[in-house]
Amino acid sequence: MSQVTREGLIDKGIDEQTTWIKAALLLIPGMTSEDIDDILPLLMEQHQQVSTRMASHLSLTALNISRSTWMSAAMLDLDPAAAQCGARQFHDHLVRLSAQAASPYERAWLEDEEMMAQLAAFAAAEPPCLLWRKQGAFKGMFVFLADRFLGCPDSVLDCEGVHAKWKWVEHVRRAIAFPGLNAVLRLNDHLLQHQRLPDYEVLRPHMAALVAESRQQYEELRRTGDVARGMRSRRQGPAETLAFD
Repeated sequence: MSQVTREGLIDKGIDEQTTWIKAALLLIPGMTSEDIDDILPLLMEQHQQVSTRMASHLSLTALNISRSTWMSAAMLDLDPAAAQCGARQFHDHLVRLSAQAASPYERAWLEDEEMMAQLAAFAAAEPPCLLWRKQGAFKGMFVFLADRFLGCPDSVLDCEGVHAKWKWVEHVRRAIAFPGLNAVLRLNDHLLQHQRLPDYEVLRPHMAALVAESRQQYEELRRTGDVARGMRSRRQGPAETLAFD
């Protein structure tokens, strides 16, 4: 879409009160007011359905996360008072919870008598202590929580980081193909994790396999004029460029 100035928006009848859906329609070349009157109600209805489902899903997801997971994670706090406060909230939540309303995570606690006993003891400990202290009195509970919260990376941040780099690479290199984009993202991630590329001896078998595959595809192209399946969208140009005479 070409750049639109503020004056251009005003000429189109777009102001602060115009919805983004109507504004998008007004910016379509050749769109008449009659067309907009016919299409806009359908688009608004569809947008309402989609946005309502998204809001409901997000609200339910946030509720399930905050209901139990975050309360139990608080027990790993480095502040003994905060850790005990989280244990009390989580314990009170579990004992009032019906079996039908419990999530799989909550049922794992309710069905383990030893874990529930450790949770009650930790919530009532005087003075408050850290979960991994007290001569291992809460070892089972600590191992369970540490494995859930400390033993895995934050995958959400990792995914969003990849998405951000993806958008940046596409903005800088507009003609990049998906295999090239995949290679750039993988190399950047490897450098971020290891600060250096693998040694040549490690890479050599993979490089040899790639060279052999490319040579095989090239020979097949010379022999038959057919590009290998899966490679046509990237490597096949106009028919006349495939001649080798």
